[in-house]
Amino acid sequence: MILLQADKTDYFLEFIGRFHPLFVHLPIGIIILALGLAVLSRRPRYANLEPAVRVALLCGFISAVMACVAGYCLKLSGGYEESTLNLHQNLGIGVAITAGLAWVATNFATRREALRKAQFPAVVVCALFLFGAGHFGGNLTHGEDYLTQPLLALTGNAPLAKVRPKITDINKAVVYADLVEPVLEQKCWQCHNARKSKGDFRMDKPDLFAKGGEDGPAFVAGNAEKSELYKRLMLPDDDEHHMPPKGKTQLSEQEVALIHWWISKGKANFTTKVAQVEQDAKIKPVLAAFSEAGKAVESEEDKVLKMKVAAASKADVEKLTKQNILVMPLANESTLLMVNTVNAPQFNDQTAEQLGGLSEQVVWLKLGNTKITDNAMKSVGKLKNLTRLDLDQTAITDAGLTNLSSLKHLERLNLYGTKVTDKGLPELAKLKQLKTLYLWQTGVTPTGLEALKKQLPNTQIDFGGYALQKLPTDTLVYKKKTT
Repeated sequence: MILLQADKTDYFLEFIGRFHPLFVHLPIGIIILALGLAVLSRRPRYANLEPAVRVALLCGFISAVMACVAGYCLKLSGGYEESTLNLHQNLGIGVAITAGLAWVATNFATRREALRKAQFPAVVVCALFLFGAGHFGGNLTHGEDYLTQPLLALTGNAPLAKVRPKITDINKAVVYADLVEPVLEQKCWQCHNARKSKGDFRMDKPDLFAKGGEDGPAFVAGNAEKSELYKRLMLPDDDEHHMPPKGKTQLSEQEVALIHWWISKGKANFTTKVAQVEQDAKIKPVLAAFSEAGKAVESEEDKVLKMKVAAASKADVEKLTKQNILVMPLANESTLLMVNTVNAPQFNDQTAEQLGGLSEQVVWLKLGNTKITDNAMKSVGKLKNLTRLDLDQTAITDAGLTNLSSLKHLERLNLYGTKVTDKGLPELAKLKQLKTLYLWQTGVTPTGLEALKKQLPNTQIDFGGYALQKLPTDTLVYKKKTT
């Protein structure tokens, strides 16, 4: 019972700690506001703002204390570089103390002249502590020199990423160092490095990566399905154990396939070269996508994700959401959208016309199991930034495919259970940028499939004919770290 109570206490403190990112933004805004008001109130013209300074400082003090308490609880969970964490913590405490002292000085300024004179310097010192705490907090969350690194890069004094040799021959490339590591550096190192090691897991050094974290080794050489790393990549995006976390830049299907191949076929070896590892039909297109720059050639989806497009009209979005159609941003603060009709099986050709107002914003579109016909493809063909399209279990035929040739960024197309036949394959062959194509239970014949493979050699075409293997997520056990 004592052990159970201790575990409950740990989880409660961790719960409080996770409010730190929320609480910490309150004193930042409030104290900066207090500083601005204090500066203005020193001028006779704005002397009437002094009461507002008192209120702002009191609110800043209270919110700073809340942030300190939550930050201390978050610290107990571990996974952060200690020296930087201590600096961040001490400066944060300094913010709370100086905010409190500034409030005292301001609140009693009318009674004692000395206190009145101390008020402004206390606010300035509080702001300095705030900037210092914010800087080291950014380092903890985003990596060392988070603030200064872009400025140094602009002047040519420091690179933003690890400099890697060019790949002139893919077969001579080292699978991990030249192909896998650049993916992990871009998508995973932010949370698993020397400054911040969530789950006591670092990925920036091969020996530490192989060691794993508090949940055990990251991979089982030769078996990706039993590897913690791969299993977490394959969990649903909204699962709390999915990596990278929801809202962060996710790995592409090709990058996940690369990691699977490295673990399963490459035995998770850190020195093996591409030519030494068995290559199946699924990995060949992925390897072919690597350029001399030592990283994956920028995909069409990558290009779209970098685009700056205007936010969608609220009216256009509401037209869809009122019909139980999910319209969600791809990431936090992104104007690019995913549209999913999972809760709207009544979606039809007329409804599809309402997508016209989102022609730039819709990037992922899921229309499976709806009532659309080939006429809806006229509306879909106008979504010029579409990269993923699911039409599974719909009445789409060969005629509807003629409207897809305008989708220059389309990389994933699901036609499972549709009425597409060999006659529609010439239209699919025009989509040279396709990475993944699903043709289960369609009218396409094996002969037509072979012909299409020759026309789309870099496309992974899934034709079914095999038993699906259930992902062994039931083997996932997440243990609370104990001391």
